[in-house]
Amino acid sequence: MGNLLEMGIRSLSLPEATSTLECLFHEGATTVDLARIRSDRALAKRIVKVFHSSNLFGYIHYLEAKEIMPPKNFFGPEEWIRHLYIDLSADWLKNFVDFPWTKEFLESPCPFFPARTKKETHFAFLGIQELGETDSNFRFWRSTFPVILPEKSVRILEMAPEPYHKILLPRWFLILKSPIPDSQGKTFSEQMEMLPPGYEVPSVAAELAKNLLHFRLNGKPPSIWPVMGRCGETVNPPKTIFTDDGPASVHPALWWREEEGKRWIEGQLVDDKERSEGFFLSAAAKLPSNHREF
Repeated sequence: MGNLLEMGIRSLSLPEATSTLECLFHEGATTVDLARIRSDRALAKRIVKVFHSSNLFGYIHYLEAKEIMPPKNFFGPEEWIRHLYIDLSADWLKNFVDFPWTKEFLESPCPFFPARTKKETHFAFLGIQELGETDSNFRFWRSTFPVILPEKSVRILEMAPEPYHKILLPRWFLILKSPIPDSQGKTFSEQMEMLPPGYEVPSVAAELAKNLLHFRLNGKPPSIWPVMGRCGETVNPPKTIFTDDGPASVHPALWWREEEGKRWIEGQLVDDKERSEGFFLSAAAKLPSNHREF
């Protein structure tokens, strides 16, 4: 919290502070009210909770989301600093203090594992830009996780024909930890029909980040069994497959191009059947329509 307090103070300029006070005074606040806030920490806490209330704005502050989510399922700004030594500028971070999903959403039953809540079955993390590359994040992940992300895997990833799979977008993600159960042995179109409203297929960059950030936080991958989870985008034609080979390694082995009925194996396009028993479908919560993107 100390880092956040210091970042907040550094990022607030004198004109911004003056403008904020003008807004409060315009609505009837007095210097006595401000003195009460300074002297009564409980009152200040209640006011901040109102600001961050999902009932008020339709979203919550990411620190509230962090309190709601199990610690093993949340990777935010503090975790980037603590676990990967990447500091985030206050100017950049202020665009992402709002967590897109509400408390009610996180605590509601998971559509894929109904006996558990979404906060238990999903992994939330902040995607960032400060990964040192403009066309691919894979070299950053390789240097950070040299044991579980082999050089061979990075070469395969970089051969992918879809550039949007290579960059982790700067936004919040909420991705199912394990691929959709019983989604194997189906075509991609059949798998897509299993997605409930409000869900989509994550990009390879997002799925890879989910696996590796979960590994850094917990010492193990998020899937409860070794699986191959298909990834993709909402645009056509490319679809891809990301492979998680279990706790010893993260090995992205296959790139799928369903419109050609073929797949990429280690950079070579080969014939393949439309269905495969081993391929599950990965799933991620869509950003709510009222959420601002930067």
